[in-house]
Formats: sequence, C-alpha cells, structure tokens
Amino acid sequence: MKTFATLLLLFATALPVFAQSDIPYNPVEPADQLSLYRDSEEWIHQRYRWFRDGREEADGTIPEGARMEAWRQTQKMSVYRPAVSLSKKNGTAAAAWQLVGPSNIGGRLTGVAIHPTDSSIVYFTAADGGIWKSTNATADVPHFYPVADDLPTMAMGSIDIDPSNPDIIYVGTGEANGSADSYPGVGVVKSTDAGATWDVISNNFAKNIGCIRVHHSIDSIVFVAARQGLFRSTDGGVSWEKTRGGVAHDLVLHPTSDSLIYAAVQNAGILRSIDTGRTWEVLDMGVGTDSIGRCAVDLCRSQPEIIYALLTGSKDPYKNKTLAVMKSTDGGESWERTMPADNPRNFFNTYGWYNCEIAVHPMNPNMLLAGGVGLYLSLDGGRNFSPRGGLHVDQHAIEFSPSSPDICFVGNDGGLYVSDNGGITYRSRNDDIAITQFYELGISLPNPGDMMGGTQDNGSNHGSDTAHANWEHQTGGDGGYCVFDYEDPNIKYAEYQNGSHLRTVNGGKNWTGINDGLYGKGRWVTPVEIHPTDPSILFTATTKQLYKTTNRGLLWVPFHGDMDSSKSITYIAVSPLNPDIMYVGNTNGQIYRTTDAGSHWDLKAEGLPSGRNTNDIVFHPTDPNTVYACFSHYIDESVFKTTDAGETWESISGNLPAIPTNALAINYGMPNELFVGTDFGVYATTDGGENWEILGDGMPKVVVVDLELHPTTGKLYAATHGRSVYSLGVTLGVELLNLSARRDGSNVRLDWRTSHESNNRGFAVERRTRFGGWEEIAFVDGKGSSAGLQLYSHVDNALPAGDLLYYRLKQVDTDGSETYSNEIPVEIRDAVASDFTLEQNYPNPFNPVTTIRYTLPHTGAVQLKITDALGNTVSTLVDRQQHAGTHHVFFDATAIPSGAYFYHLTYGNTRVTKKMMVLK
Repeated sequence: MKTFATLLLLFATALPVFAQSDIPYNPVEPADQLSLYRDSEEWIHQRYRWFRDGREEADGTIPEGARMEAWRQTQKMSVYRPAVSLSKKNGTAAAAWQLVGPSNIGGRLTGVAIHPTDSSIVYFTAADGGIWKSTNATADVPHFYPVADDLPTMAMGSIDIDPSNPDIIYVGTGEANGSADSYPGVGVVKSTDAGATWDVISNNFAKNIGCIRVHHSIDSIVFVAARQGLFRSTDGGVSWEKTRGGVAHDLVLHPTSDSLIYAAVQNAGILRSIDTGRTWEVLDMGVGTDSIGRCAVDLCRSQPEIIYALLTGSKDPYKNKTLAVMKSTDGGESWERTMPADNPRNFFNTYGWYNCEIAVHPMNPNMLLAGGVGLYLSLDGGRNFSPRGGLHVDQHAIEFSPSSPDICFVGNDGGLYVSDNGGITYRSRNDDIAITQFYELGISLPNPGDMMGGTQDNGSNHGSDTAHANWEHQTGGDGGYCVFDYEDPNIKYAEYQNGSHLRTVNGGKNWTGINDGLYGKGRWVTPVEIHPTDPSILFTATTKQLYKTTNRGLLWVPFHGDMDSSKSITYIAVSPLNPDIMYVGNTNGQIYRTTDAGSHWDLKAEGLPSGRNTNDIVFHPTDPNTVYACFSHYIDESVFKTTDAGETWESISGNLPAIPTNALAINYGMPNELFVGTDFGVYATTDGGENWEILGDGMPKVVVVDLELHPTTGKLYAATHGRSVYSLGVTLGVELLNLSARRDGSNVRLDWRTSHESNNRGFAVERRTRFGGWEEIAFVDGKGSSAGLQLYSHVDNALPAGDLLYYRLKQVDTDGSETYSNEIPVEIRDAVASDFTLEQNYPNPFNPVTTIRYTLPHTGAVQLKITDALGNTVSTLVDRQQHAGTHHVFFDATAIPSGAYFYHLTYGNTRVTKKMMVLK
C-alpha cells in the first residue's frame, strides 16, 4: 500500500471532480522504448527477474507443494466479515468483496474449449484468473463468468471438453508459457456437470500443463503435454503415467483413428504415437532436432493426413524466432518446408519460447493460423502469411469450432477474440472478462472511487469503482506504479517498465516523460511515493539509487545519502505523522531509516528475514515508532512489526500461510486491525497479528499485489494479478457504525456500534418481510455527541410469519436528518423448531480435508471433537460459545493414517456422533 494515512486533514476543503475526456492519450514512449517492450528478449527477462526474485528459492524453483499446502491451511481458517457499516456522509460499506474492474481490458488467456455441438458455449482458462464460461460467446453482447473460484489454484494452462459427453470438462492447471508469473498448478481438475462444480482429481504429476486432450471415442483416456513431459491417463484423469520426457506444449488427436496422436516437444519436434500414447516416435522432419525450440502442431479434421507444424529455433540465428513452418500430406511420414529455409517470416520477434500456436481450418487444409507475437493467416497452405489486425499481442490459444468450422476463438495476453469467417477478421470478447493482471494500484483521495493501475502487457488503466466495464487505457507497455496528486486531481503519475516515469496535468488527455536527472534503470516495477503533506515532492529509485523531486517530476536529484547501494530498492515509505521519517526496503530484506529527511540513513533490520524482498511498509496512524513491513518468498514469518522505530522487529505472521506477502493496509480507526495481500488472497487480523482470518467472502485465492484503503470511504481495494480489482468496505473514518443481525432461537438479535457520534438522537430499527414494506419496530436512543465506542443491541421477539426477514437501521440526528444502513437478510424458516443437526461430513471418504456442517437453534456452548475407533481424542475442533445458525468446520487428516474415525458434537445436554473414513 502506498501510504495515504494523513487521513482527512488534507481534505478540509472540497476539491472539484475532474471528468475524464474522450480525447485519446498522447503516447510518449520513444521508438527505442517501444522496441524494448515489444521486440526484445531482454523485456521478458527483466519482467521474469522482477517477479520471480521475490518468489523462487536460490535454485530457481518455488518450493514443492507450497501453494497446495497454503490452500490446505486456508481451509482451516475462519472468515472475518466486517460488519455492515453505516456512515452519515460516506454511504454504506459492502458486506463482501465486489468486483470494481476492469472487465473490459483483458488479460493473459491460456486455453479455449468450444462445445462440440454448440459454438456459443465456450470455456477458457486464464493465466492466474481461473476457469470461465459463456453460453452466448458468439453473440453481439456475450456474457462470461468464472466457474471454479474455490479451487486451490487460479493458475490454469489448458482446457478440453469430452466430445462424447460435453458435460465433462478437464483442465490442466499451471501455466506452461514459462513467463515470470507462470505459476505451477495442482495437476488436473475435472467437472462432470458442465462447469457447475469442480474437483482436483489427480496428484500433482505435472506442474505446468500446456495442453490437455480427451480421447474422441474412449472418454476414460486423457492426454497431457506439460513442461514436465508427456502423460497419459486411462481412468478419466485420476492416475497418470509419464510416457516421455521433455518440455511438451501441444497435442492433436487423429479425429477417426483411436490410436493415432501427435505431440510437439521442445528439442525433438513432432512426435507420433500409434498406440494411443503409450509410446512415441520422433518424426524425421529434415530439421535437426537439437535446433528446435518450442513448437506446435495441428491437422485438418476433414483431411487428417494433412498436418502442419510451427517450429521456433533453439540456436542462433533463429533462437526463439521462426525456424520453419512444416507440412505433411501423409500423416507425418514426410515433411516439406512451406516457407524459405533462409530468413523465413518471423512471427515471434524473440519470444518463440513464450507464444507459439498453429491451427488448421477443419474443412480447408490450405487455411491456417500461426500465432506468435501477432496472429498470421495463410490461405495457400502455409507458403504466405498476412498479419491479422484488431487483436492484442502474444497469442496462446487458437481453437476452431467443431460444429461451425468458420468460427474461431483466439486467446492472447489481451484476452479473448472471435472470428466467424475462418480467422480473417475478429471481434473482441473482452467487455465482460475481469482477468487483468495488475502490478500496482493508485487511488484518488479527493475523488473516492477513482483509481488507476499498472498491468502486465496492458499498460496503465484508469477507472471508477462504479463502472467496472468502462476502464480506459492511459499509457502503454507494462504499467507500474500510478499516483494521484491529492491537491490537483488533474495531475497523475504513471510509469512503464524499468522506471520510465510519466505525468499528466490534464487528467490523462496527454502524458509526458519526466525522467530528467534519473540515471540508470529502475526495477521492472519501480517504486514511487508521494510526500504526505507536500504533493510537489515525490520519491523514486533506480536500481541502486534513491531520488527525490520537489517540482512534480520536472527534475530528480539523488537522495541516497550514506545508504548501502549493493541491493535494489523495492519500497519507499514516508511517515504521515512526521515526513522527516522515512523507511526504505531492499531486495535483501534490509530496511533503512532516516529521521532527518534523508541526510543520514541507518540500517534497521534486526529480526527481519534476510535475502527476501521488502514488499510493503506502513506506518501506525498515531504512533510514529510503530511500523509494519511484509516480505516475499514462501516463508513462515513474512509480516513484521516494530514498536521502537526499527531498532527491533518481531514477526506477527501468526497462522498466515507460508506464501509471499505483497501488500499491507491498516485500519486508521482501529490500528490493531491490519490487512495483508498475499499470493493467495487477502487476510485480516483484529488483534495486531496474533490471529489471522480470511478477509471477506467473494474473492478467489488469487495473487493480490497491492492493497489501498481509502480513509474517508473505508473501502479497501485489492489489485490482483489475474482477476482485476476488488473492493470491500472494512472501516469508516467518520461516525462508524457496524450492524449485524442473526437468528437466535425464535428471536432475531441485532447488534451495532459507533466509534463516535455527533448530535445522534438515535436509531430506528426497521424490518420487512420478503414481499412487504419497511416498518419501524423499535427506536433505540443514541448518545448525542460521544467520542468513545458505543455498543447497541435490540432483540426482535415478535417475528411475523414467513421464511425470510430483512432488517436495517435508520440513524436520526437531533436536527431530523436521516441515514440508512444496508439491509441484512435473516432466515427464520422453522424458527421455533428444535433444529439442532449434525450432517454427514463431505467428502467422505476423504484425503486429506473434509467439511463438517452443523446447525444450532440457540446460542450456546459447543464442543466438536474427533476420536479414533478406540475412543482416543485425535483433535478438538471446537470448544467455545457459538451463535445460533449453521456452522462449517474443516478437518485436515494429513497427520493421521487411513481408517475409521468418529466426530462428536456436544451441545447443551445433547451429543450426536457420526462416522468418517480417511482413505489415503
């Protein structure tokens, strides 16, 4: 989080709201910089190093099973749901995470699957955005929606539909494109109900699956091409055998032969199996196999003896460029080059390792598409290609419809596109897809809801939290930090990769470079911080040097002082209480502090993890000596706190999963309430870090790269790397009220609180039935004017007939002005019945996690424990007071052997027991 904790002192005077103009921005990137982020292998390498340095170990890997273990940990964590909130001036806070966009910018898409008989039903997979579905994908206004947000990973590589039963869908998890943020997966997931529910069906046999294919007539046979080799399953994806090593990216099955399949493998070329994938032979293409890099293969469904292969090179002068387009007319027995051997058309610039796709029209063997950086069409069997316009760069998936051959879907770094004329022209499908991969986010203080963020390969984009489908592109390249001037909303700052800084003074109509005085490159995403009381002062850093500007970026001057320059600066923080105090974090986990505005810097790293990127630093809102910091990598201790101005640090990581922590935010009104964005969602603590809970409902376990808390609206914004931006109301800076309503036996109990009050006469408690109007059922007197915490409650013991009631508060001032809270639904069906129930655990048998669900009719003491067959206690899951209602508890059997166990629920004088089976 980029610190804005000067709270409301800066905004005593209302500022005008600037309306975004439709005039397009003026690109400021010079030709050599455009070349850097479009044509250079160094571009990808720089991005790779920035993202992976904070996540991988010294051997270049992510710890085996780390993300799955994190998911298991979260299954045992409770959810912290900030109470419904009411503020007289600032509206109401949402009870669950809300998507705020963008849903019209796009993001990296990795796989497409089209229903075998209905081309309007389409599924796609996103790099770290999960699985999506549409039932009207070819319509003028298509609708897509995520269908698998409860899986242990959002990193997806490929998808396929069982052609003999379209309700069965397989997804290979883990992206195989080899980019910095190509996360590993958890094997294969499967749906048997057209995407309504999903299960992880395999062990983690392959981490990065580039292609998954279901046999066309034997639906129990499934094939996978992954960076870990070629694999085959004969039991519907449950178990897998590795049939060949190598880095494999592509597969195509012969449409009529049960035994014939082709694969594309790096440093080998095209392989053929004539025994349904049991064994493979390398086909002689007349090209040295050691010169072949990433490759792709496809055939014409109506004439399957005609096969095409797209090869990139592994050696100069064709390394990661087009080596050849190859064609066979006899099922792979012989091959010919369709383009000249010398200087073939280069589809890839130097990114052949990142994007390589080929697809043949199902009915016309001379019509094919080649995907590299751009998309290219051939109408003469691969001899000549012409580029296709209207698409984003970096192609990762091309699929023709099995039932409507002229319909083709293309997925790339900018999302999804469709053609209805065989691939000649395209229409974007990106007006309803929230898969944008953010790096950083900035929010406007004077204009709540106004935000701008930098993204992967989609530049920096500006939008509002009230219009998630109307974000606007502002600057190019890979965007980074975005900063709003809090005095003049027309002034904004942005950057593209390696610290190329930009500024607009007219709200985004025009952007100019502001790099005078900066020497050397910044990091891929370069930190920028604005001074908390003087917006003309900003700070940034090149790789080894801290810089400062006092004139809004017109000139930068070195500001490094005597700080060690052996490591890159990753974060800059300025105290809102005393701007002379600054903290700077580095890539080696060290933090430096200055108390004299940068004249002298002292190392303040005792107790911090060494060798880990410092990802965020936030200040306590009232105590200048208390500071929080979070760090990267898969480590148990990743969030730290100092109460002595950095002299010593202690971990407050508590029960957080051992995953990279990327961003922090603090509740200004309740400083013990801290929020952390991780590679696996957002978590909250309300006790200063002793205990952590999942924050809110409605957000998948996606990578969260930035958190921003608006001090006046109380909205927390979470920028994700794969699912755009979410918001959640967590607190309010003015006259905070929290309202909760729950059933308690035959009554409904309402509780709420205020942090302070001004001229508050009281609260009218209002209720309505499902189809009725609102009625006032009680009035609770307020405290007038009060600076302290006030607690209120009301019990509704005269419930009307019906199965659902709604409640809200009407807060009334002494002058008669009124403000309403959100309404809260409460189920009251069978409210007077004794509905104490214990359900059968699900799944059962299970390995290793199962869910136990039970319902209490009244608030009371509850104990839930697990015993073995001999009556020995294995685990006590619950032993405390619980409210009336339905409760879910997760049990992890990782540490116990297979066998029969029993779970016992004790409530008052009643005890219920059920049996469960652990099967490993």
